[in-house]
Amino acid sequence: MSTGGPRSTMGLRRFVAAMGAVAIGALALGACKPPPPLGTVATQTATSPQWPLLADPAVLAADGKYYVYGSNTFVRLPVHTVDSLAAVSSGTWFAAMKEGMPAAPPWSVGSDLWAPTVAKGSAGYVLFFAAHRANPPDPANDTCIGRATSANPDGPFVPEAVPFSCGLGTTGGALDPSLFHGPDGIWYLYAALYG
Repeated sequence: MSTGGPRSTMGLRRFVAAMGAVAIGALALGACKPPPPLGTVATQTATSPQWPLLADPAVLAADGKYYVYGSNTFVRLPVHTVDSLAAVSSGTWFAAMKEGMPAAPPWSVGSDLWAPTVAKGSAGYVLFFAAHRANPPDPANDTCIGRATSANPDGPFVPEAVPFSCGLGTTGGALDPSLFHGPDGIWYLYAALYG
């Protein structure tokens, strides 16, 4: 009596292939469920850009004014204070620019600082930003997210001595932070993290 051979091997292969097809079909059916309803979605027409020469802008409303932060453009952390979000800022834009972080983060290299995001906390204002770090474990991913605080919305923001996050396992990299105040009252920090 033979327990192996070309016929039994071919039958086993067909059985494995058939079971694989059933498993893939089951996964495909499970992945195709309709999405949950989103509820009411309000639409709003976007206006044309109001602020020239500002990369990665973030806006904070405080004290009856608007503080517009951007990535390093002429200074490390440009901060512009405007009275209206509807008015186009042109001639006075550069004259009103302030350096929001006079001292570089001690852990960073170079003057690049980008993707600022700011919120008001119980003890003042907190800023998250991205910057390059010195001696990264992975030279291809040398960015980290930093945190800085200030008593005023236009600074000066004082950076912490060490990065807030340098990615998954602190080795890969992190960038583009964004603060979100959820409907549950909790602040969330979203960022690109890789490792």
